[in-house]
Amino acid sequence: MKIAMICTTHNRMDKTRCCLNSIKNQRNAHSVSYDIYICDDNSTDGTFEMIQNEYKHVYLCQGNGDLFWTRGMAKAIESVSCIDSYDAFLMINDDVEFDLEMLDVMYENFVKHSKESPVCIVGPTRSKIDGTWTYGGHKLLKNRSKEKMNPVDPSDKDLQCQVAGWNCFLLPISIYEAVGQLDTAYEHAMGDFDYCRRMCKEGYKIYSADAYIGFCESNPIENTWRDTNLSLRERLVKLEKKTGLPWKSRAHYDFKYFGLIWGLRRFLQPYITIFRDSLLRYKNEGKI
Repeated sequence: MKIAMICTTHNRMDKTRCCLNSIKNQRNAHSVSYDIYICDDNSTDGTFEMIQNEYKHVYLCQGNGDLFWTRGMAKAIESVSCIDSYDAFLMINDDVEFDLEMLDVMYENFVKHSKESPVCIVGPTRSKIDGTWTYGGHKLLKNRSKEKMNPVDPSDKDLQCQVAGWNCFLLPISIYEAVGQLDTAYEHAMGDFDYCRRMCKEGYKIYSADAYIGFCESNPIENTWRDTNLSLRERLVKLEKKTGLPWKSRAHYDFKYFGLIWGLRRFLQPYITIFRDSLLRYKNEGKI
C-alpha cells in the first residue's frame, strides 16, 4: 500500500519535529510506503525551514498565514501532483507522537474492514499523562439540535463511527475521488466532521482502529471561549476567532446538517452558553 500523508503546520516547531521523527522511525512489517505532503501556513518560528533542512523527503508548500486547518489541509492535498499513484491519503495532525507500529495498525485494520468495499480507518490517540482516550472516532446519538457523540474506544466491540477527528485518518483515494475535496467554507475546525458526514451519506463506512496509534493531549479550555474564568467580552471575541468557532463556519455546518429551525437553535447555543455562564458568575460575585 502506498499512501500520501497530508498535514498542515503553523508555529509549533518542536511538536512538528517530534511527529515527523515518530513517522521516520516506524516499524513497518507490511512495507507500507509513503510520501509526506505538508502545507506550512506561513510559520514565523522556523518550522518551514526546519522541515526543509531536516526532512529532505517531505514535499512542502506554503500558505499565507490565513489558511488554518481545513484550508491548509486542502492546499496540502492539492499539492499532490499525481494522486493516482497512491492508494490512500493518511490525514495527520503534527501534534501527534505516533507509536512505532502506527502504520501496521492502520494497514491491518484497513484490510480487516475492507473485504467488501473500501472503508476509512481512524487511529485513536491517548494521553501520555494518564493513558485515556483523547481523539478518534465517535458514534452520533440521535438528537435534533445537538451533535451528541460517544467516543469509540479501541477496545469496544463495535468499532464503526459516524464522525472522526483527523489526527490520524486513512482515506482511500477511491473514496476521496467519489466524495471530493474538503469544504473550504470552513475557516479552521469542522472540516473533518463535515467530510465524515458526506462520506456516510454516500454510503461509505468509518471504523476506529482496534489499538491506539499514538499520543496526543486534549486541547485545554483555558483561554478559549469555553473558559468561564474569562469575561463575557473576552469569551465572545475568542468564540469568533478562526481557532474558536467563528459564526460563518458554524452557520455553514449547522444549517447544512440540522435544517433551518434546529440549525438556528444550534447556531445560537454558544452565545446562550456564554451569556448564561457570565450571568451566573456575576451573580455569584455579587455584581448583579
